[in-house]
Amino acid sequence: MIDENIKQAENDNAANGTASDETKNKDKGGTKEFKKKKKNSGPKENLDKVLNKARKLYSKQLEKKASTKWACIEFALYELRVSYDIGQCRADYLARVDRLLDSRRYENECKAKGIDSFSLATHVVFDGKTSMYCVLDNGLSSVYRGVSDEMKNPVIENPNTEIPK
Repeated sequence: MIDENIKQAENDNAANGTASDETKNKDKGGTKEFKKKKKNSGPKENLDKVLNKARKLYSKQLEKKASTKWACIEFALYELRVSYDIGQCRADYLARVDRLLDSRRYENECKAKGIDSFSLATHVVFDGKTSMYCVLDNGLSSVYRGVSDEMKNPVIENPNTEIPK
């Protein structure tokens, strides 16, 4: 009885050129679509632009080594043609690495796993700001379940180590 009334109402509305909200939603699949507004996070830093490009390049490489990551950074820096040289890029990269190394939690987790904290920090920075802040907030094990052999070699050499004579 109720189904017949609904069908009759739909037929009447179709004849009049109007449709109920239920009928409109059925035509669209039963759900209303909402467009998310993008938040404007402001302009990206030059290092972030370079790292985004470098990560895309690295994902296409056959040889997955730490030295390949730095080569991708250098190539991305050249390809983007930003007013940003390799010296500035290196300084900004090492500043982010130092930010990780300042965290006692990070240092303790690295010691517990028997990993060189500098080497791993260079890989975390390469993975981006989001990964870096997740490691700082939630710990290393929340982002990186296991550490591969690739992560035992640093992406960039440690400037604080002395060169043997």
